[in-house]
Amino acid sequence: MIVDQLSNAGLYRAIHARFSRAFDYLTATALTELPSGKQTIQGDDLFALVNDYSTQPQEKCRFEAHRRYIDIQFMVRGVEQIGVATLAAMSDDEPYVAERDVAFFRGHGDRITLAEGTFAVFFPHDAHQPGIAVAEPVLCRKVVVKVLIQ
Repeated sequence: MIVDQLSNAGLYRAIHARFSRAFDYLTATALTELPSGKQTIQGDDLFALVNDYSTQPQEKCRFEAHRRYIDIQFMVRGVEQIGVATLAAMSDDEPYVAERDVAFFRGHGDRITLAEGTFAVFFPHDAHQPGIAVAEPVLCRKVVVKVLIQ
């Protein structure tokens, strides 16, 4: 897991062959003007999911993890907390669904705060619980760039 400001994205471009293009997309695109939903960047190898939502109490949010894609989650507007833990610390809740590249888990972890201008990178071994309200529910816009691992 990585958490940092988008202004520091250059530090992470070499981690994966597609990270450079992903960070270029986040820095060069008018993210506030995109419609909600899937935005194609490089076919199924690299795409963005534009999400508009309201944060919720922690008990309404679930831990999840992915196998085929790395998440780069960038907060455009709003603030949320995200529960984080290693998969080894989790118990299965719902099995992996390949079509959606997601499995859900139960357990406890730490929390990070994702504020405007901040991104978090979640790898397949990182369970994450997005959408948690910091103090009270707020409207958020988050762009999740999905980076195919292979």
